[in-house]
Amino acid sequence: MDEIMKTLKRMKVGKAAGFNRVSSEMLKGGGGIGANLLYQLFNKCWKSHRVISGYERKKKKNRKKKKEIKEKKERKKGEERKKMKERRRKKERFIR
Repeated sequence: MDEIMKTLKRMKVGKAAGFNRVSSEMLKGGGGIGANLLYQLFNKCWKSHRVISGYERKKKKNRKKKKEIKEKKERKKGEERKKMKERRRKKERFIR
């Protein structure tokens, strides 16, 4: 419980809320009651070996997004390589 209280005190104020739309001000304003509720939630998650479903969805969505970005970059690189090869061929034809 002390760790949660210390962490809440160290949280920065004025930052954007997370995917669950809970800001740091809300958590800090909860005081001891909020810390107690967080403690119960964390224990429940720990005992059940589960994470809140919204977090899991967000994590999957982020993985999917990262994968799409990576594939897009690879496609772009492939297109750039093709263009470079084409330019070289044109240059060679022009030189001959």
